Amino acid sequence: PWLYPGTGARLALSQDELAHLAGVSRPTAHHALHELESRGLLSVSYGAITVHDPAALQRLGSVH
Repeated sequence: PWLYPGTGARLALSQDELAHLAGVSRPTAHHALHELESRGLLSVSYGAITVHDPAALQRLGSVH
């Protein structure tokens, strides 16, 4: 939400789009998303990603 104010937790974004934006392959994006999903930080559905814990994602991003 801080990047795009007014958006909610659900991002209408496919794994292909995310991979393209991140500059990685789709399988790499898929693996990363499902790792984050297993930690309970987000969930992945057809054509969308729902972020459950934005603060935890931000902390994880600042560690790497």
